[in-house]
Amino acid sequence: MPARIVIAFALLGMSAMPLLAKSNDNPGSSNAAPHFYLGANYGYYKTPDSKFSNEYDLLEGLIGVNFSRYFGIEASAINFGHIGAAQIEAEVDGWTGSAMLRLPLSNVMAIYARGGMLFWNAKLQRSDSLHETLDDSDMFYGAGIDFRITRMLRFAFEYVRYEIMFEASPVRVTTDIDAAKLGLRLDF
Repeated sequence: MPARIVIAFALLGMSAMPLLAKSNDNPGSSNAAPHFYLGANYGYYKTPDSKFSNEYDLLEGLIGVNFSRYFGIEASAINFGHIGAAQIEAEVDGWTGSAMLRLPLSNVMAIYARGGMLFWNAKLQRSDSLHETLDDSDMFYGAGIDFRITRMLRFAFEYVRYEIMFEASPVRVTTDIDAAKLGLRLDF
């Protein structure tokens, strides 16, 4: 299921290509035409009972389409890495699909809010050698700010909250994961 969502967002992004081919507008100008972008984020995440630390870092690759200066969509793949404690360890990956509302503050800076779904997969290994795979989907939301460095390159900072709820017998987990990310976007 998550792969289908990412493919759907990628196809939607590619469907905007004819619009991009006809436009010579600068994506940062006031009459910017729809355009797509590729990007990458690096960041740290935490749960309510932990702190941001280099033990909990993430990598994210993304593709998005800005249909106007004010609205866009984005899909991403996230590697939350290897996390765990003495009795259980997990390797967690995720895919997202989201909508984004943007408010340009100038030709070089914009704030944005986004929300969507996180589709995640966790490979668990318990100390008793029991291996288990869990997957689920949960909502997320966040806000950020980006700065245009050149006509095609933007720097972004965002803070995102993933609301995780899952049940794996006999464990039921409801928690929030907060992530602070820095990234670059390459506009086409």
